[in-house]
Amino acid sequence: MTEWNSRILAPGKEPDFRHLVDKLFAQQLETWPALRAGVEAFREVEYRRLSVGRTPVLLQHNPRRIVSTGAPMDAASIRRRPCFLCPDNMPEEEKGLEFGTRFVVFCNPYPVLKNHLVLISKEHRPQAINGTAMYALDFAEALGPEFFVLYNGPSSGASAPDHLHLQAGALEFIPVLSDLEECAKLAIPSPPGIETFALENYRVNTLIIRGGKKFDLANWIETIGHVLADLAGTKSLEPLLNLLFIRRGRDWEVVIFPRERHRPSSFYSSGEDRLIVSPAAIDMGGLMVVPERRDFDRMDTAIVEGIYREVTLVDEKFDRLIGVLPGIVR
Repeated sequence: MTEWNSRILAPGKEPDFRHLVDKLFAQQLETWPALRAGVEAFREVEYRRLSVGRTPVLLQHNPRRIVSTGAPMDAASIRRRPCFLCPDNMPEEEKGLEFGTRFVVFCNPYPVLKNHLVLISKEHRPQAINGTAMYALDFAEALGPEFFVLYNGPSSGASAPDHLHLQAGALEFIPVLSDLEECAKLAIPSPPGIETFALENYRVNTLIIRGGKKFDLANWIETIGHVLADLAGTKSLEPLLNLLFIRRGRDWEVVIFPRERHRPSSFYSSGEDRLIVSPAAIDMGGLMVVPERRDFDRMDTAIVEGIYREVTLVDEKFDRLIGVLPGIVR
């Protein structure tokens, strides 16, 4: 791990990890021009509110995100480019905080969220939820209730599917997190100590998991992933999915977005029909990032609803998922 040592700031003896994160942002804003430019640009992003199925969706015009939103994600393109999450390929000024023994936390120079963080594995290995859910729960606990943590699957919005990572940001402007309290829910039988719900008549098919025991939650998340893989016919491959992790009091709340497609058909269209929108966890949660001004200005409820309809898991498979889960816990 020698190459990582030059990237890690000495954490000192500060026991409050959240306070260390504040110190990291302050240090990096002072010494890393790219982060400073990204944060300044983020202050200028524009928002526009729409309603889809009686729930709010917030469009964010964020031109700097064209780097990841429009990036080619085929295997050949990934192999050709250097991994920007490996320490040798990072800018000299980029520094982070060690989190446990396996991860390092960095500031995101292309923020979509206030205090946008990236938790990067020290090991260059593929993005996968199996074995990672526990770290996401740990990270949410360390950051506290003002933050949420997100996971993007390797074929569901991860900008670096070849290198394991999580992201986090301030708990603001994510509509699904307030929708949870207002939407009708369908209770699904779960292992002891865990509650599982499906949101009814929501704009995307969504599962909610709540519980206070990390190990049990991580196992249940991975079980749901295996069921989704079976339904999708992907066998050993990870199914398309995104997750949000929030620490609420002594419990965690996990939002799972099972997916049908990575990108909507409009992403691959040409001319006037093309929309450069590539939904990941944040977008599925109701904050849709739109890099191009032309797209931001012309998107309406029908367009956004159509995008969600294409990328969310189709109703038939979702119904099968929530029908299968009760039998697993019996």
